[in-house]
Amino acid sequence: MRLPLRPSLLISFGPSLLMICWMTWITLSWAHNFNGTTYQVRAFHNQGPVSSQFLSDPQCCSSSAACCTSHVMKTNEAAMNLERLNIPALGLPAGPYSHAVIHDRTLYTSGFTAYGTAAQAGSAAEQVDAIFEQFEVIASDRKTSLANIVKVTIFLADPSYIPEIRDALTLRYGTQIPASSMVIVGALFAPELVVEVEAIFAL
Repeated sequence: MRLPLRPSLLISFGPSLLMICWMTWITLSWAHNFNGTTYQVRAFHNQGPVSSQFLSDPQCCSSSAACCTSHVMKTNEAAMNLERLNIPALGLPAGPYSHAVIHDRTLYTSGFTAYGTAAQAGSAAEQVDAIFEQFEVIASDRKTSLANIVKVTIFLADPSYIPEIRDALTLRYGTQIPASSMVIVGALFAPELVVEVEAIFAL
């Protein structure tokens, strides 16, 4: 026996049926796109969007959106002109850091000490000289010089060394004196070390 279709049922259930059909279409379309046909990933940093690009790599993004974001961020690193620098003459880094990182035309060094040099147990002035000899190695690798240091940050284990440090730096700088900050710290990572310096170069 065939039941008649009542108009009141269409009025009651019609909008719900349309909504279900629309949501099903959206879900199937999204699944198709996510599996590698075309999808868009936008990466962000603290200052807002870095870049936006269309990808077609099912091997990258079929597993997770996080994989896609990682892939884009690696691409962005090249687009941002980042170069991580480790120089064999300075020895391999002893931890998770690079000797220096270059961004566009600026080079940022890690903090350097006299550790592992002949000046490790020497005076504050000797340690400063050993540190700047390492900066000279970095500068030479980039075909620049210490004259292009624009900023240094000095970490000092004892404020009584300030006059000696200043004299050593004055000899090093000559007339090319960079901006500078000094921070007094409780100690450095080895008891005989009294000073650590990080530098920023213009390239």
